[in-house]
Amino acid sequence: MPRDYPETPVVSVADFVRQVNDVLRSNVPGVWVEGELSSYKVWPSGHAYFTLKDRDAVLEAVMFAPGPRQLRFQPRAGLSVIVHGRPDIYPARGQFKLLADRILPQGEGILQLQFQQLVERLRKEGLFDDQWKRPIPPFPERIGVVTSVRGAAVRDFLRTLFHRWPGAAVVLADSPVQGADAPLRLVHALHDLATHGEVDVIALVRGGGSLEDLWAFNDENLARAIRSCPVPVVTGVGHETDTTIADFAADLRASTPTQAAMILSRSVADVSDGVRKRRQAIVRTMQVRLQDARLRAQAASTRIADPRHLFAGRRRQITDASGLLERLLRSRLSGWKSRTITALERVQAADPRKRLAAQHRRASDLRQILIRSAERLLAERRRRFGELPARLDAMSPLKVLSRGYSVLTTAAGQAVRSATEVRPGERLTARLHHGRLDVEVKTRYEESG
Repeated sequence: MPRDYPETPVVSVADFVRQVNDVLRSNVPGVWVEGELSSYKVWPSGHAYFTLKDRDAVLEAVMFAPGPRQLRFQPRAGLSVIVHGRPDIYPARGQFKLLADRILPQGEGILQLQFQQLVERLRKEGLFDDQWKRPIPPFPERIGVVTSVRGAAVRDFLRTLFHRWPGAAVVLADSPVQGADAPLRLVHALHDLATHGEVDVIALVRGGGSLEDLWAFNDENLARAIRSCPVPVVTGVGHETDTTIADFAADLRASTPTQAAMILSRSVADVSDGVRKRRQAIVRTMQVRLQDARLRAQAASTRIADPRHLFAGRRRQITDASGLLERLLRSRLSGWKSRTITALERVQAADPRKRLAAQHRRASDLRQILIRSAERLLAERRRRFGELPARLDAMSPLKVLSRGYSVLTTAAGQAVRSATEVRPGERLTARLHHGRLDVEVKTRYEESG
């Protein structure tokens, strides 16, 4: 072996890459990497390939399906993120990559970014379209409220509601309004109220707070539950400047829980004042209509004549009409009588019994003619048939044979009509009147015509 040949074992490229991967995985099982996305693309396979970079280095990374679909935000180039994964070398290319399993936006505005991206996606889907908004009942008999019964928002809501409308009926559904399990609990409370609460409208309320405090109301499942709720939903979350995804999905947004209570109630004083004003308007309308009816009645009374003159004129019209009707009826009856007599005479003239008798006589005459014609034809046929045996007998070849003639036939059964048709030595058959003879031609004589 050459002196410069290595003394240590030689390994293949694949073995070397596998050893390096084993070292990387054992020493760096998982790591969070901070950087900026310089590219990000999801392929039809569902895998996402992207590049992380900072001021001094670039790192290729991949997230396999279904990880990219489970992200709560939309990654894009230029976004600062932190990525969790493990190092790996792809053997086919010898390329170092980070196998990512989590990607999170970082820095100021992370929640705001997630909020904006979710709003945009749901808006494109049509979840916030005005065509799905339902009207809020003006006088709801039963109001459902989804909130935390220990918060200040529910006290403000109920105080305002009962002050304005003491007879209101309220059904409370307790749910946490902050924390990791708050979105799911809010969805369940909303569903229970709509299904079993027998309410006319539902108010989803919460007091003010930071974006993180209100984050439960930015949940996609809660927005879809509001949109699919069978009764209208009013939101009163946070302060006037706070806006959540639940507000976009609701049928009506109130700026605060107190305003939500004001929307769902009517002040007793306002209702009483409205009833009083409408009563006054109805009274004024009736007075105007009554005065107008009186004026029309006075104007009509001047045009009404003495009813006795009216009755006399009507009586003359009735008498004239009665005479005219009587003459018209007599004329019509006379015409009907004349037409009836004419029709009766036509019916008698067209009596089917007379026609049937004539047709019967004609059929009888035709029958006699047919019988006589058939008898004459039959007699003629019998006569002609009687002459046929004599004619057949006169033409029969047996009749000729009885006078001493015979018929010669060849072995093939053909009749011999000329001596030229046979040869000497040929055997023939002679048919006689009684019996047959086998003959042999000795000599053939040919006679010229």
